Amino acid sequence: MGRAWNRSCGNGPQDYTPLPLNEKAPLSPLKTRSAYCSKWSVLGLAVTLLGLYGFSTSFLSSDRPCDTIDEGYRCKPKSSHFWGQYSLWYSVPSDISAAPPKGCHVTFANVLSRHGGRDPTMGKSMAYALLIAQIQNTSTAYPGDFGFLKDYDYTLGADQLTDAGRQEMVYSGINFYRRYHKLVEKNTPFVRSGGQQRVVESGTKWLEGLAQSLDKKPQDIDVIIPEGSAWNNTLSHDTCPAFEGGPDHDLGNEAQHEWAKGFVPPILTESMRSLEPI
Repeated sequence: MGRAWNRSCGNGPQDYTPLPLNEKAPLSPLKTRSAYCSKWSVLGLAVTLLGLYGFSTSFLSSDRPCDTIDEGYRCKPKSSHFWGQYSLWYSVPSDISAAPPKGCHVTFANVLSRHGGRDPTMGKSMAYALLIAQIQNTSTAYPGDFGFLKDYDYTLGADQLTDAGRQEMVYSGINFYRRYHKLVEKNTPFVRSGGQQRVVESGTKWLEGLAQSLDKKPQDIDVIIPEGSAWNNTLSHDTCPAFEGGPDHDLGNEAQHEWAKGFVPPILTESMRSLEPI
């Protein structure tokens, strides 16, 4: 565990650059310290990483038994397992065996993986920072559980991996080896990645975890595919104009707003009650 952590996180915490004044302004580079059935024929391995959204602000350490290679991030599950797309990976119990059916042998493994946990997007990070500033500039009291907001300093950056996300990908590579070591020991995995920095770094960290298990030097990512509408990248939703400009392109936001109508008001009501003098 400690070995994986040291290789993942360097010698100290991450340093963040200030956020720009608007979302279109460029962000300065972050400075970091840190089953198929067949006979016994072996076809090989393929690993693909793509840029989906997700981040975690949690910080892992090598002496945290609640974060394990096989079970994932189980620290404070009553909250951390309900962060939606922001949750770090954790194993979900199942009555279905992951072993191949009797008489079958795994000869090929194709893994499609998202990037590791990261900071919020640029727009979201700016919104969070502005919200904290507004609260601190307009509030006259911070009762009860709201006391931390008085001196809270928002320090997250935007878009790139957190230390927890880097560790997550190292563990993912180790976990892959534990499950498919018979294939890995006979074949060199072919790894491709989307072109975003956090996705490339995720692939690199995954390969570090795999290399630790093999006690070898990490290999490089085989193919890095640029992202954007100008590129024929099957890992990017930008290549589907029927969705990007179609009638359903904003379906997610519409569903979110509809859901919030019923979910948010009770929380606001309860929060206001907690602010009333006893």
